[in-house]
Amino acid sequence: MSVFTSLGQFGSLRRECFNHIPIFSINHAHMVASEYINYYNFWRPHLALNKDSPCGRVVSLPSNTTSKIIKRNVLGGLHHIYSHSEAA
Repeated sequence: MSVFTSLGQFGSLRRECFNHIPIFSINHAHMVASEYINYYNFWRPHLALNKDSPCGRVVSLPSNTTSKIIKRNVLGGLHHIYSHSEAA
């Protein structure tokens, strides 16, 4: 079984990541899988966990009404992480 086949056995990794990103090498597959696994465990909401992540997340509440929402791209913009930041 190839590395690509074994990595593709994980449904969400395949559906939410490898089906959308062209993979060019085994090293590239490992890098993409590592970034997705980090996103999956720390940031991705899971309905079964009441929209929390497996490792838990700190809820970011705005400190005031001028707080801005900051978007951070994950996997080249395939997924995003949002947080609050103070307005300048």
